[in-house]
Amino acid sequence: MKIKSTGYHITRVEATEDKISGRRGLAFILRYFEGARIFKLIESRLGDLCLNKKGQSAGFIIRQIMARLVDGTDAAISGFDRLKADESYGAVIEVSQKDLLSSYPVKRFANTVVFWGSALNCY
Repeated sequence: MKIKSTGYHITRVEATEDKISGRRGLAFILRYFEGARIFKLIESRLGDLCLNKKGQSAGFIIRQIMARLVDGTDAAISGFDRLKADESYGAVIEVSQKDLLSSYPVKRFANTVVFWGSALNCY
């Protein structure tokens, strides 16, 4: 098998302002979830649990949690704090860096879901 030459050659290596990430497929998977209305379905079931209007919606939080589960690079909840500092991660999942979740709101959300789920026997 012969590989065709593209005609492009590396002539120099320089610093760039571009955000580079190895998580190329993550944005497509999140768009598939949105197209399948998975986030809307989850938010319709959990939306009333997030009564605090200062925080993010349940769908927004679930979207970032699902992105972390699909990504799978860091299983620790403190990984949200590390990813919050990563500009390329926010660009990949199409969320501004200031809106990326840290571990604290994720813990609060998980505790709320577990508390209300057990109180309402939603399991």
